[in-house]
Amino acid sequence: MALTLIYIFTPFAILSIYAQLERIPTNVIEGAKNLAPTDFEVFRRVIVPLSLPGVVAGAVITFSLSVSATS
Repeated sequence: MALTLIYIFTPFAILSIYAQLERIPTNVIEGAKNLAPTDFEVFRRVIVPLSLPGVVAGAVITFSLSVSATS
């Protein structure tokens, strides 16, 4: 049952994270690449904080759907 719920509800989380990542302006990432020494630091210091609203939204949507599906 757990694998089925993961299979069904994973797209809801992925789509909300993808929508948030798509909203990040490219000039912010390019500016961060000019200032940060590595790509990992750009990811950790710029992309992750800007994508957190999508992660939270995906987690809330997925959690609420899975709780309602199991009860």
